[in-house]
Amino acid sequence: MNSDRRFTTRFHSEVYGDILLTMSAPEILAELEKLSRKDLEAVEIRLRELMRARPANDTWAGALAEVAGSVNGFPEDYSEKHDSYRRSRFGA
Repeated sequence: MNSDRRFTTRFHSEVYGDILLTMSAPEILAELEKLSRKDLEAVEIRLRELMRARPANDTWAGALAEVAGSVNGFPEDYSEKHDSYRRSRFGA
């Protein structure tokens, strides 16, 4: 997987306003393990929809890019500082 490729998405948060989130496909994949089962099921449904709509030569990374940033309420710099946000919220 090309870890140099970055995906950017914009979404709106009631708390932080408009947010631009940029993450690589490996970073997106690493964040998946933090999701609840319900959220993972929603991601799976969306990924399957995207994969059905894509030609066979498209990649999961492309599908993940469309899902990236679909969680509301995160600060703009979350992708770069996710470890510090996690530590400040959950400790060590």
